Amino acid sequence: MKVELLARPKTADEAMGILGRYAKKITEYPNIPYHGAIFTIGATHTGDMYDVALAHDIMGSSLVVIWGVDKNSVFKAAEIARYVNDARNVFWTDQPPPADEVFARTTIPVMQQLMNHQIEPRAYWIKEGGATTIVSLFAEAGRAKEIAERVAPEVFVGDSPQSQDAAILADLAAHGFVRGQPYVIVNFRQSGHSGIGNAPALDTGVEGFSGLMRIASELGAQPVPMGEYNPFGTAGGATLFEYWKWGSVNGLGRRAEARLLRVLVETHKVVGAVGMRSGVTDLLRYVGAPTLAIDIHPLRGTLAKGWQRTLKRERNLTRYRVVSLLQEREQETMTQSNWRGTFGASDLVAVTKALGALVHDREAPMDQHPTSTRGVRERSRTLLEDIQRMQQLIEKAQSESPTPIQAPGGRKLTAMEEIMLENEARKAGGTAMGQVAQYEIALNQIRETVEHTIEWLTDSYIRQSEDIQTALQDLYEARRLLR
Repeated sequence: MKVELLARPKTADEAMGILGRYAKKITEYPNIPYHGAIFTIGATHTGDMYDVALAHDIMGSSLVVIWGVDKNSVFKAAEIARYVNDARNVFWTDQPPPADEVFARTTIPVMQQLMNHQIEPRAYWIKEGGATTIVSLFAEAGRAKEIAERVAPEVFVGDSPQSQDAAILADLAAHGFVRGQPYVIVNFRQSGHSGIGNAPALDTGVEGFSGLMRIASELGAQPVPMGEYNPFGTAGGATLFEYWKWGSVNGLGRRAEARLLRVLVETHKVVGAVGMRSGVTDLLRYVGAPTLAIDIHPLRGTLAKGWQRTLKRERNLTRYRVVSLLQEREQETMTQSNWRGTFGASDLVAVTKALGALVHDREAPMDQHPTSTRGVRERSRTLLEDIQRMQQLIEKAQSESPTPIQAPGGRKLTAMEEIMLENEARKAGGTAMGQVAQYEIALNQIRETVEHTIEWLTDSYIRQSEDIQTALQDLYEARRLLR
């Protein structure tokens, strides 16, 4: 693949210039007159671009629309468009994504028909998750070995007849890599806590990262820090610290960076890779490294978003495995730099077992797999009891409130009215209004958790059992009480 040497943009105008080289601007994009697949991706969702670009390539003919571009997100939008590298068929907009009803149903039969071009002549709008489905089906069809070539082909700068592979190999040697030495790549993610990405609970944390490095070392492999944090500093062995700045790929974009990882995996003894669920963690498997993705367990409620996508990959990619965290990590949803992110003791044991099984190619343990429903019966009963207790507390607080809870006419209170009533309640010597507000917030959080847990337990990935049926009865009762 031919790539351009472009300096990393320092201003929004520079980033917009790069975006304009690889994509065209549109405004009323839901009305694009196109028959076929139209993949959509948020401007900040660089972790999804590998699946979107790969699905776009697999389809042979499709469009890609990058939505939500502004002066802050344009830097990542430019990376996405440059990675897809198909200026004729990539578009961008400052608009939000289309309404949900615009999108096609991304069931497996529909996606298979799209891949085989056996579709009605109309537009099929597809979210990032639909792209993952297409990649999974491609692998299931026995073409998994083609993925590495499609994701990370040989790159040539401009019209040069020589690829970057020789320069990449020299860079790997310069950064401590030795052939024959067993390595486990440990990917560091911090985009959530740095504020430039989303899902802070899926960040690694500096102490969490050090814990993963220790696990890899205890397995007899040399851990390789990857990303923006290196606990070794200037000491230590092989490193992928800020590898995108290396001379062989600097300024050449994500395709060249992916090629560097593929060359590493194919020329050195990479026995495993581990990281929190992210696009780069998935990329490591796409270029050939046995990979363990660490996710949030669905029992954790709404924090566990997107777990089905990892299962799609696990189902059809050999030596791609998933382990889920059950324990809360301190300040895991906050946005702050240098987050510690220490793993809970039982979660650390589960990760150790899962990574050991991956490295030694043994059967994976299932006790903290996303489909493991151990403890769900007790969890669902606790949710139901929490709802009943909260409702009793609300009734008690309302009966003791020195101020009226309802606004005139039974309408919903405005934010200013709530503040005024709370102040009046405090002057009267009570805080019942504040208590009611806190209880209502807690109930809303429980409501989201109930719906998320029902969705999880009724998913086709979950094998039904008596415990699950009992849990669902409690959850349906909880849903009724919350209405």
